[in-house]
Amino acid sequence: MNGVNLRRETILRHIGPLSSPPTTEVAAKIGIMDALRQDSAHPFRPSR
Repeated sequence: MNGVNLRRETILRHIGPLSSPPTTEVAAKIGIMDALRQDSAHPFRPSR
């Protein structure tokens, strides 16, 4: 699905310009983005 491709593009974009990016920040950003995209599919929703 497009979600996987978009996720790969975002990862490549984050890693591209930086030679050694902070893995924790990148992982957190991707995790937050992924959660926001698939929050409807997740069994639990974060209270906003």
